[in-house]
Amino acid sequence: MTLRHEQDDEYSIHISAIMSGLMVVFLFIAITYIHSVKLENDDAKDIVENFEKIKEEIIESIKFEFLNEMGMWNALVDPSTLSFQFNSPDVLFKKGSSELTPEFKSILNDFFPRYLKILKNLKFREYIYAIQIEGHTSSEWDSKTTGLTAYIKNMELSQLRSAKVLEFVLKIEDIGDTDIWTRNKITSIGYSSSQLKYIEIGPRVVEDKITSRRVVFRIVTDAELRLDQISKPDSNI
Repeated sequence: MTLRHEQDDEYSIHISAIMSGLMVVFLFIAITYIHSVKLENDDAKDIVENFEKIKEEIIESIKFEFLNEMGMWNALVDPSTLSFQFNSPDVLFKKGSSELTPEFKSILNDFFPRYLKILKNLKFREYIYAIQIEGHTSSEWDSKTTGLTAYIKNMELSQLRSAKVLEFVLKIEDIGDTDIWTRNKITSIGYSSSQLKYIEIGPRVVEDKITSRRVVFRIVTDAELRLDQISKPDSNI
């Protein structure tokens, strides 16, 4: 009986030792995990703060560069989306057409090389993921065309317009042939009436059909890509 008790005691001691060892291992894993999560959170915080600073500097540089032209071009800068918006539809294209007006061509000849010079600044260019040219329309097409049909027709028109702007700016000073960085970064997209602008008229909020018809140059940064990379074990930012 005594021998069995001794064996049971030894077995309990072994089990206790194993459990203690496992607890130490689990504790080490937990501490390592918490430390890695903290490092990731700190890295993410640094990336976000750095990008906010870079975005502010880009916007301020653009505002300063085009301060004298913004009013003449009826253009504005949206800091939240890093966008430069041209808001005079009659100046941009012929009605219902993707053909750029002579006036808009003149504006783009002045605007784009100066805009590009800012983005290619060594302080900014490594953060630029894409330069996106966006075409936007109002919700209307004509009096007989409404709903989905109008949306599809405006989608085709907005895509054609943004593509035409892309083609035109890449031919300025042979940018598309001589500047591979820009050619690889710049894209065009049409949004139809999916991102309308609105205006308050008395107690009502209605579609602003004029400013809804616009062309936007938007800067897309690689912040999301960098945030995604820090969560990967082999991250090397």
